[in-house]
Amino acid sequence: TRTQQHRRSSATAAALQRRMAASSASAVLLRAAGVARQARSLHTRAPALAFIYKGDPFVKMYNPAAEQQKTVKLSEKDLLIVQVGRSPAGPIGSSIPQKGRSAETDSGGKHVLPHFQLLPEAEAIKLVQAASQLLDSKVESPVDARPLPESVVLSKNPSLANKRIRMVFTDTSGGDDHTRTILVRETDGTLRTATPEERDRCNQTFFARPHTTLRLPALLEEKNLHVALKENMHVEVLNMLSRTTLPYRPDFGRVQRTVFDDVDERRVYSLLQSSKHWLGFANYLIREHKIVGLLTSLLDKSRLTDSVNLVKAYHLAHPTLASAKTGASNPTAGLLAFAESTKLQKLVQLATDVVQTAAAKERQQQKSDSPQQQQQQQQ
Repeated sequence: TRTQQHRRSSATAAALQRRMAASSASAVLLRAAGVARQARSLHTRAPALAFIYKGDPFVKMYNPAAEQQKTVKLSEKDLLIVQVGRSPAGPIGSSIPQKGRSAETDSGGKHVLPHFQLLPEAEAIKLVQAASQLLDSKVESPVDARPLPESVVLSKNPSLANKRIRMVFTDTSGGDDHTRTILVRETDGTLRTATPEERDRCNQTFFARPHTTLRLPALLEEKNLHVALKENMHVEVLNMLSRTTLPYRPDFGRVQRTVFDDVDERRVYSLLQSSKHWLGFANYLIREHKIVGLLTSLLDKSRLTDSVNLVKAYHLAHPTLASAKTGASNPTAGLLAFAESTKLQKLVQLATDVVQTAAAKERQQQKSDSPQQQQQQQQ
């Protein structure tokens, strides 16, 4: 008996050691994962200065072959949107610091401070390129926001009536949340397909996804949501929404629209600019024809290239517009045509001034380059 107890205690101690080793390894991975959150900062730093964490976990964590398989294939429109968000010109609109959880923390809330180090320019460039590739793999994938199918009556058979309870039959052999066979037998014998609410509950019961819940978190309720947005916790709210709520639920679209509209009304685009939600936010503005505010913020900073890319993406989404036909051959002319189509005199004047200033700088650059070219030809 003592031998058995000794063996059991030894096995328990060994299992505890394995758990401790696994938890410490997870902590190291979480600490290394903080590099992904700092990748945006690498994109805008000087090439000769880059930061790495102690022990250089970035190199250990980053696997180009594996990350390449995870990279989302973006359309031409989405690529233009991503370029606007990652422009080296810096933040868009009002730059307001977030009052929520710091960006330099891991998923457990522990601070992950970077270690700054001077590197040779060649190594720094390679590290920036690797960070950009890693950032590409973190672009948010397009979500399936199709609503769940409505209920359809299949048959009525009173002989199969059950006055006590309704019966729900769920096919667990395959299919996705939209196509999976889920049938309900009513107490009067009616056989029908599940309603969206019933289908959602069955999907969550038998095919639950990590972190998803049937009940909306308290932070995302309407009475609490505006308080969080006043604290500039837009990214925190969207992260919680995408983690706990499925895209086809009505609450998902409601909360997402509320957050996006608040960013656009206050023009605090920098809050989402370096997050994975930038692509979805810009696509929302394009889909709802609400790019005037974002375009004005870009033109206020004389960011002509980003403004042209934004309008070009808008025209790709709405090719039947008159300004889209103008911009097909000349993107800059398409920008001016779109500004005129809005009938906003301030936007038209702003776009014209930015285009004329850029053209004057280009002509001046050509004049300064021409004497140098003649000297090189003479030599």
